[in-house]
Amino acid sequence: NPDRPREQRLQFSVNEKAKAKIIEGTFGRRLIITNRHHWLNEEILQTYFNQSLVEQGFRTLKDDNSIAIRPQFHWTNHSITVHAFTCYLALLLGRLLLMEARKVDANISLKSLLATLSDVRLAAMISPSATKPTCFYQLEKMSRTTTSIFNALCPNSGL
Repeated sequence: NPDRPREQRLQFSVNEKAKAKIIEGTFGRRLIITNRHHWLNEEILQTYFNQSLVEQGFRTLKDDNSIAIRPQFHWTNHSITVHAFTCYLALLLGRLLLMEARKVDANISLKSLLATLSDVRLAAMISPSATKPTCFYQLEKMSRTTTSIFNALCPNSGL
């Protein structure tokens, strides 16, 4: 009724007993069907839950800002195959780096790892000398987070 005050226009109640019955009987249940009868239940569940890792890999291959499989500017089947293989290797290397980086930061994602590693810069320094100038390389200063992840990935870097 529009003549009533605003807080009295809509009234409702929740049957908590019926709500609990629905939640207990319906939500959080999944049916997993497999033909891997020789696998243990734990193996089946672990494989099912690892499905999200595969889906994340496909999302990464579609992300134009990281390891994108597109755009590709190839016209021969051989070039397209090599391009796809190279992108797959980059994804595999990224996942291996992510495994090591998670020893430092357990919640880091591949996207944030790539962003963090993009801050690592190597400078070529030339020292003037009367006889012969020499060139040496030095890492530029990095943030504390970048340094800890870099040291985990490159333990012999000397930082």
